[in-house]
Amino acid sequence: MKLLLDANISWRIIKLVENDFSGCFHSKDIEINQPAKDIEIWEFAKQNQLTILTHDDDFEKLLLLKGAPRKL
Repeated sequence: MKLLLDANISWRIIKLVENDFSGCFHSKDIEINQPAKDIEIWEFAKQNQLTILTHDDDFEKLLLLKGAPRKL
């Protein structure tokens, strides 16, 4: 499973999980406009088959509106 960490998750978490989850990225490091909007993170994750790791409940609204990305 590949993870995409939302902006509200510290980039330092990558060091803690990279052995268990290969291919971890932080939203600040992906090639989208910064600061990244939730919908841009959502679409990037969907296109690249990434699982979003977040504390943001706005993604629940996107889930209802857009359908599920790979995992949330």
